[in-house]
Amino acid sequence: MTTAEYDGEDSASEVMQDDAPERVVVPVAIEGHAHVRELPALGAGATVLTLDTNGARVLAADPKRKFVTLVSRDQDIYVGTRSAQVDIRNTAGAAGTPSGAWWPANVPLVIGHCDEIWVSSASSTTRLSVLPERWTR
Repeated sequence: MTTAEYDGEDSASEVMQDDAPERVVVPVAIEGHAHVRELPALGAGATVLTLDTNGARVLAADPKRKFVTLVSRDQDIYVGTRSAQVDIRNTAGAAGTPSGAWWPANVPLVIGHCDEIWVSSASSTTRLSVLPERWTR
C-alpha cells in the first residue's frame, strides 16, 4: 500500500499483522571454508557465597545461561546438579563421600550447561565466587 492509497484507517488485522508472510526456502551450499564466530555473552553477574558441607543450590536451571565460572577461595568443593550429589551427609546422617565432582580450591571451574548447580564445601566453610554469563539479558 502506498501513501497515495492510504485512507488513514488501519484494520485490526493490519495493525496486528495477522497475515503470515509466505515462507520462502532458499537452498544454500557452502563452498570452501565457513567462518564461524561464537556469540558474546550479553549478560553477566558476580557474587560471593559462603558455603558449608551441606549442599546449597548456587544457580537455578537457566536456558539463557552460556556458562558459569566457580572459584572456591578456601576449601575444595563438591559440584553436582542435585543436592544429593554434594551433601556430605548421607541418608543415615553420617558423614559420607558425595557422588558429585570434587574440585580443588582456587582453581576456576567453568560449567557450560543450563541445569541447576549445587555446591558444598569438602570441609568446614568456604567462600565461593559465582560468575554466570548469559546469552541474553
